[in-house]
Amino acid sequence: MDRNHSRHKRITPRDVARTTDILASVIKVGTARVAQLGRVPAWGKTGTTENYGDAWFVGATEKYTVAVWVGYPNGLRPMRSEYRGEPVAGGTFPAQIWRDFLLAVLQADQDRTKRQCEREQAKRKDDATPSDSVTPMWLPSDLDILRSPLAWRGRVEGRSRCEEAHRRRGNHAPHAGLAG
Repeated sequence: MDRNHSRHKRITPRDVARTTDILASVIKVGTARVAQLGRVPAWGKTGTTENYGDAWFVGATEKYTVAVWVGYPNGLRPMRSEYRGEPVAGGTFPAQIWRDFLLAVLQADQDRTKRQCEREQAKRKDDATPSDSVTPMWLPSDLDILRSPLAWRGRVEGRSRCEEAHRRRGNHAPHAGLAG
């Protein structure tokens, strides 16, 4: 074997999808079920040291990747009963903290997009002449806009985020809430 010969191994989209599916099962049916975000696709991995001195959860959505570590910063102290009398593991406090944080971030994104849509609608109304018609845009309330990487590029095929969300959902009534 020639040590100077470089070899490349390609990771295919199929490999990535398979890995993501495995990590999604950690949240759907595995050790981090408390990290579920409702309709927002998420995947992650829990971790715990043998003596429960450290616990962590690293999770991701299509837009965010966040790691949460729980432990004592000034030295190793086993956490054998801090979680409802049970040991602290990656699927306990770390996964719950991750979920709460991500729900807050996703809500902030949704609120920001709603404000942007309202500004766009106001601008269209201000720019409209008597012969122009303004089409009201519907903003999804169930974070479907977050699932589309296209929606985060600002404008897609000449459409704004608001118009893209409206196009993707059609004229359906919005679903309530983030989770469900």
